[in-house]
Amino acid sequence: MHSQEAPPAAETVGLDLSIPVQLTSADRLRTAFTNYVRGYNGALDYVWLERDRMRVTREIPLPSEVEVADFLPSRRFPSDHLAVRGCSCSFIYV
Repeated sequence: MHSQEAPPAAETVGLDLSIPVQLTSADRLRTAFTNYVRGYNGALDYVWLERDRMRVTREIPLPSEVEVADFLPSRRFPSDHLAVRGCSCSFIYV
């Protein structure tokens, strides 16, 4: 089960990889796959946002595995990557 929040920054000696914002997944990590090729299908692409500054305004459903058929790219889906639930986001102005 995936968490909806970004994982904590890993501690690396001599290098600070932390960020000063709390990020969350735009699709709540519900996207089963964004890449569907021979030998692998799974999520490789993510959209992270700061919930108090951005919001998801629209989600377009992804194709099912049946619709993808064998693998990507194909005539119907010309890229080997799919959008993350077709998320459209907007800024929240305060």
